[in-house]
Amino acid sequence: MPEEVMAVAVIGMLCSTGVVIALINAVKSHARGRPERTDAEVLVEMRRLRDEVQQLKRTNDVILTFDSTLQEMQHRITHLERTRATSQAPEEPQVLGLGR
Repeated sequence: MPEEVMAVAVIGMLCSTGVVIALINAVKSHARGRPERTDAEVLVEMRRLRDEVQQLKRTNDVILTFDSTLQEMQHRITHLERTRATSQAPEEPQVLGLGR
């Protein structure tokens, strides 16, 4: 292998290693900056989230019930309009005489 190619390969590996080490250090420093949470705090937060999800489900059920009621009323109105339109027979057109 030519010496120039070997030198480029070695420099490339060293740069890659430096990037990986910098990434690992950044992740470690970010993890250290985060406050530790106790199990009790995590459980309290999970309970709050569960309560919020239950409240959202109840709200969603109310919205869906209201929406389905509106759709049912729309279907009834449409049915009544069609029934009324078909029950009214159109008037027979009158044939006008030619003056005889």
